[in-house]
Amino acid sequence: MKRLALLFLSIILFSLDFYAQKYELPIDAAHSVVSFSVGFAGGISSIDGRFDNYNGVIGYHDQNDRSSLYCNVTIDATSINTGNKMRDKDLNGAGWFNTEEYPEITFESTGSKKTDKGYVITGDFTMMGITEEISIPFEYQHDQDIVFVFGEPRIAALGTYRIDRTEYGIPKRGFDNIVPSLGTMALLKEVDVKLMVMGRGPGIGGLISSAIKSDGVGKALEKYEMLEKEHEGKNTYAFGEMSLAGIASQLVRGGMNDEAVEVGSYMIKRYPGSAVAHYTEAAALDKTGNREGAIKGYKKALALNPEFGRAKQALEKLMEE
Repeated sequence: MKRLALLFLSIILFSLDFYAQKYELPIDAAHSVVSFSVGFAGGISSIDGRFDNYNGVIGYHDQNDRSSLYCNVTIDATSINTGNKMRDKDLNGAGWFNTEEYPEITFESTGSKKTDKGYVITGDFTMMGITEEISIPFEYQHDQDIVFVFGEPRIAALGTYRIDRTEYGIPKRGFDNIVPSLGTMALLKEVDVKLMVMGRGPGIGGLISSAIKSDGVGKALEKYEMLEKEHEGKNTYAFGEMSLAGIASQLVRGGMNDEAVEVGSYMIKRYPGSAVAHYTEAAALDKTGNREGAIKGYKKALALNPEFGRAKQALEKLMEE
């Protein structure tokens, strides 16, 4: 009976995990913030700073449950920036963050939940070789679980937390850690930390280009059509001839000219009256050395749109050769 009960429980847990729609995005450091502020001179002023380099992921264990958010961040402690190079050099030293021995600060989330005031994410915070479980209140920066900006999926959350720097031995005390340093006496114990984390995923171009590299053009375009149908009428990924033209251009830049020709041919089948479609195929054929095919394609593009400057320039260049 015990074995049957365990088997039944395993099936339930597997089913829950199977049907949960996990969704994860890499952190976009260019549009995220990891900053801090600590009171100075008895709190009449403050020293404010940030860490410039960090990476990680943000996502949902179940996309249909916003309280399932998780976030794992690794901060390069050596990238501390308080706007003063001499001070930053000192902060990297053994008496403060000791980045030679402890180059990273990490947060690994273990769970999250919805509360009366919003949400709280819990995880293991590690700094200076000391790991503690902390809980950070946070709020979403958008109404939907995922928002699309410029055709790219994004998740953003803002969290604030106060730590006691002395619990991590910052700064180190003098005379074999017996006497408080001048820095200890000048700074307040409490440090307010702000985490504005945004994850950003690839647009349709990035998704399909990656699929072409791994699965080939045929299967990748099947994926394109499936996503197009799934997201029809939604303000999500950017579909259409311009997106496909962007995919072909990306393939050409990566030296995948034959694949770019296939994408161009697919565009012509879908948009036979599009000058962009014929130009895209012609440009890819040009890269493969198919001069005759490229000339034919450029001429077709110009017949559909006589004002198509790029097609005209490309055709003139080929005719001069």
